[in-house]
Amino acid sequence: MRVAIKEKKAPKPKICKNPACRASFAPQRLGQAVCSPKCALAVVEVKKAKEKKSLVLAGRREIKVRKEKLKTRADHLREAQAAVNEYVRLRDAHLPCISCDSTPNDNDLMTGSRWDAGHYRSVGACPELRFEPLNIHRQCVKCNRNLSGNAVEYRIRLVQRIGTDKVAWLEGRHPPCKYTVDEIKAIKAKYRAMTRELKKGKPHDLSQRCFSSSSSPCGRDHQFRRRLRLRAEGSVRQTEGGDHREGGCVSPGLLGIRSVA
Repeated sequence: MRVAIKEKKAPKPKICKNPACRASFAPQRLGQAVCSPKCALAVVEVKKAKEKKSLVLAGRREIKVRKEKLKTRADHLREAQAAVNEYVRLRDAHLPCISCDSTPNDNDLMTGSRWDAGHYRSVGACPELRFEPLNIHRQCVKCNRNLSGNAVEYRIRLVQRIGTDKVAWLEGRHPPCKYTVDEIKAIKAKYRAMTRELKKGKPHDLSQRCFSSSSSPCGRDHQFRRRLRLRAEGSVRQTEGGDHREGGCVSPGLLGIRSVA
């Protein structure tokens, strides 16, 4: 009895897995991925490099998480203030110094900058306004540091820039604020996002910002955000005559929550 012998099919050509080779070859055995021993050694080295890089990245992420856990509230405040200051300097990049109308240039500096983000009401005098964008404007280092803010000239130009009503609101009394760590993180994230938008060419008009009052939209947002936070903390007491609220505040324009009419 004769048996027909089947002819072996020629293996389909493959592409060498070595990134430096990528030549087409006919595999000689099952699972062969490279065309030669030289390419096999090269692929092993590439895999080792990728594994080493992934381990390094994992270690960096772990270190970053550990550092984040070790941060205090003061550390988060400094980072949030730095984010707000960066946004203000970028927002006012086309404007002169708020207190002397000068336009110093940083081109000849080796390090540092000739620009600060100066507070009209200082953080020590009014910590409630430390993150308020109406209270912070780009100011030259000379006025902000050497002249202690140059407050008289600052106020003259601030009235011209944002108006008398908003300056009067800044100079008025404000309820005390005790920001939680989560609120500080939200402020930092928001202003970093706004800075990225400015770098992409999306302008933020300071004249369109509003200040806190019972009749202004921003004032309604202010009350709405405050109510949300107090309810979350369980400090809202409802009576027959209405709600009696106690607690801190959130500065206008920080968290971006709009009130619902």
